[in-house]
Amino acid sequence: MVGNLREDNSTKNKSKEQETDKALEQGMNKPSYKTNTNIDCEEIAEDLVEINRNGKVYNITSKDGGQVSIPEYGQIEQFDYHFVYSYNNMIYDPRYSSVPVSKDMYFKEINSLNSQGINVFEAKL
Repeated sequence: MVGNLREDNSTKNKSKEQETDKALEQGMNKPSYKTNTNIDCEEIAEDLVEINRNGKVYNITSKDGGQVSIPEYGQIEQFDYHFVYSYNNMIYDPRYSSVPVSKDMYFKEINSLNSQGINVFEAKL
């Protein structure tokens, strides 16, 4: 009996996790993120937090206080800061990719684009 209960809970948790992943993917692909460049990365991260409060938001800045280089829609752009949403070791950044990407891979690429180094802080939204 206990074994069946654990399996039921495991199945429920997995199903809930899949629902969360799907909701986040749908949320990150809102058409307005592509068409309205006035929507700031912080606003996108806030929207994703509203979908799932169990994730984290990271603020990325340049170590030298200058601008940080961030890939957006296949081009490298310069920003004073950049916010991204993360959940389950995945980064949800719709201007970087239409699907979630590995947190390690994402930060490795951002680091490689910024020879001065980057700061990554967990933001409180």
